[in-house]
Amino acid sequence: MKDLKDLKVLYLTNIPSPYMVNFFSLLAKKVTLKVIFERKSSSERNNRWNPNIDFDCTFLNGLNFGSDFSISFGIIAFIFKKNDIIFISNPTSPTGIIAIFFLKFFKKKYVILSEGGFPKNDNIFLKLIKNFIFTGAFAYFSGNPTGDQYFLKYGAKKDKLIRFPFSSIHEKEITKNPLPALIKLKNRKKLGLSYNFCCLAIGRFIPLKRFDKLIEIWKSMPSNIGLVLVGEGPEKKKYDALINHYQIKNITILPYMERNKLMSFIPSFDLLLHPTSSDVWGLIINEAFASGIPVVTTYKCLASEVMIKEGVNGYIDLFYDYLKIQNLVIKLKENNDILYKLSKNAIQTCFQFTLEKMVYSHIEFLKNEQKKN
Repeated sequence: MKDLKDLKVLYLTNIPSPYMVNFFSLLAKKVTLKVIFERKSSSERNNRWNPNIDFDCTFLNGLNFGSDFSISFGIIAFIFKKNDIIFISNPTSPTGIIAIFFLKFFKKKYVILSEGGFPKNDNIFLKLIKNFIFTGAFAYFSGNPTGDQYFLKYGAKKDKLIRFPFSSIHEKEITKNPLPALIKLKNRKKLGLSYNFCCLAIGRFIPLKRFDKLIEIWKSMPSNIGLVLVGEGPEKKKYDALINHYQIKNITILPYMERNKLMSFIPSFDLLLHPTSSDVWGLIINEAFASGIPVVTTYKCLASEVMIKEGVNGYIDLFYDYLKIQNLVIKLKENNDILYKLSKNAIQTCFQFTLEKMVYSHIEFLKNEQKKN
């Protein structure tokens, strides 16, 4: 049996997002890792992303597609090098499809990985393509039950599914206890936010995040309950117009923050609101929980399926009813004991979804396969 450090693992992915770079840095300490990135950046991501790469990697030269995919036949050379196993986390990109075609044809062992996905009613052509992509993998790493259904719909075998915890959080980043309410209030005042109770929403300002729904909710929220929106994007003008139209005084919009600043910013808030209409995961849930902040989100944020327990560390799918959201926020403002329990439970949940746990799931898989062989 090979020592794990001698195992040669090839990982194909799209861009060097900071959380995946952190994951690869940890995994590279356990195995001999080579990472292939399709592109250096995404057109949808802030150009201030500049993660420190300390592992063996290559950036392919190719023709860019969409926001973060490319087509590059250069991947072929790498999949024919000696590898014990290949992980593919971009199976639906042109480059990923090229890789899968050659892996299938030459009967090489590969694993498809996805934090989540939404099954759709595709036309026959798209279904045939997806069936080709998703059948024949050695295993499928899935982040949540909806992701399981996504794989199964397109030909994966149920006994090949492996659940893994997706994350952007190191264990050391998780707080031991949520900040006391008075400290949060003091910190917010330093930021110029004088609200007695303050909710937070973070993400790109695009339609699918549905932050405009929060503005609609806040037009009748008590004035001492604040809302802070953090991000940037094309919907910013719409948000400003809505706030001015309803003459809302208790909403503050702040620009994009780099991760280190954001992780020190989040703990000073009371509740994270994430009304998304589509997130195959939603890493802001991990980041809020790491800071001891409970979350209210939707079932379209697939992290909620495995991370949120209703009434224990957060709440799911109240955004269809504005009055229910308002009543919940007011209830939590007036009952610090309930809020504190939610916060403590959020911290405990976060320890099950860390970068270290994500690496552990890969290592356990590799160990089991070694034993079988």
